[in-house]
Amino acid sequence: MKYRAILFDLDGTLVTMEMDFKGLRIELEAIYRSYGMRHEDITWGRATIDSIKEFRRRMDEQGLPGREALEAVKQRIHSYELEQAPKAQAIPGAVGLLSWLRDEGYRIAVATRNNRDAAWCSMENTGILPFVDLLVARDDVRRMKPHPEQFERVFEALGIAPAETLVVGDYTFEIEAGRALGCHTVGVLTGTGTREDLADADIVIPSVADLRSYL
Repeated sequence: MKYRAILFDLDGTLVTMEMDFKGLRIELEAIYRSYGMRHEDITWGRATIDSIKEFRRRMDEQGLPGREALEAVKQRIHSYELEQAPKAQAIPGAVGLLSWLRDEGYRIAVATRNNRDAAWCSMENTGILPFVDLLVARDDVRRMKPHPEQFERVFEALGIAPAETLVVGDYTFEIEAGRALGCHTVGVLTGTGTREDLADADIVIPSVADLRSYL
């Protein structure tokens, strides 16, 4: 099938992921405790951003300042992402692949759960930015991957149908969102997802550098 667009995840897919989630969560737990939240109530799910919404609900139910804690935590996450973004490096072969895709006439989009400023910094520093037609970050939507809203923004902005789009990512979030919309999906093993995590992808490849063979 001839695709018109390739929709990429960013961290772990096109650039290295320089995020110490364990260390960040330790910092966030300290913030929550400073607002009165008990240690036993801080149970993290698979995504930090999703977990803090649940913590806000728990704090509100307990009469604690959930909104204030949430804002403090969100500010720390944002600043941490900005601190780490300059350290990102392009996944080997990623820039060459994007250049080839552009020459072949594909539209290129990036949908990331990272904040826009940090994502822009990562793409600019690694040489990826000139090849990207559209960036949809978490700032741009109400609901992030695996909810399909970020992908829907891409389709609307580029005027391209899901069936004409190939989704590439390193974790289940991209695969879930892509499959929900009827996209063909590709898992890459350069990020946090294992081959087992990516089992629902149509294909799993070692890296984006290997994608050319499948187009």
